[in-house]
Amino acid sequence: IWTYAASVEGIMAGFPGTGEYPENYDPRDREWYQTAAKTRGIQWSAADLDESGMGLLVTASTGLYDEKGDLLGVAAIDITFN
Repeated sequence: IWTYAASVEGIMAGFPGTGEYPENYDPRDREWYQTAAKTRGIQWSAADLDESGMGLLVTASTGLYDEKGDLLGVAAIDITFN
């Protein structure tokens, strides 16, 4: 239902675009970002209700690294059960 990525600087891009994030939204504070930034490999969340009304979602997220192994950001996808 959603795909998105956020850099270590807090820049976020998503598809499809929503334009609904508040001005003070920082993706680095979200569980999907923090979990994937601390652990290598794909991280699956527990199923949870989407706050925008899309139903029950599961998120898969993973860290993105440069050739030296430094974290560049996190990419994620939300899967719906509806």
